[in-house]
Amino acid sequence: MMAMAGQKAMLECERSLRLQRDVWHSGLHRTLDNHIEISKNFRIHGHEGTVSFITALTEQLYAACNTLRLLSNADYKVCVVGPFEVSSREPLRRAAAELMEIIGSAVRCFYSRNACM
Repeated sequence: MMAMAGQKAMLECERSLRLQRDVWHSGLHRTLDNHIEISKNFRIHGHEGTVSFITALTEQLYAACNTLRLLSNADYKVCVVGPFEVSSREPLRRAAAELMEIIGSAVRCFYSRNACM
């Protein structure tokens, strides 16, 4: 479980899987996922649908991340778990020539994520 605002704990994927397997008695089986999938998908034998765990917050899956997010406030977010954002709102309002440099800094940071966290 991901720690959201106000929560103090996070449940790791492996611990959650152990708890689920205790309930479903080994009926929980991993499905074949796409290599860029940020979640781990499982099926419960005899049931329809899947159960997914988003593990990017508890495991090192950032290498597969291929998304640079443009937020509604005109900030660019490089990593969903990191605090680093690049603001483009004021330059957009001014139609500033440096806008390409601002976007470029977000992209450069995206490719060197460790520097942004």
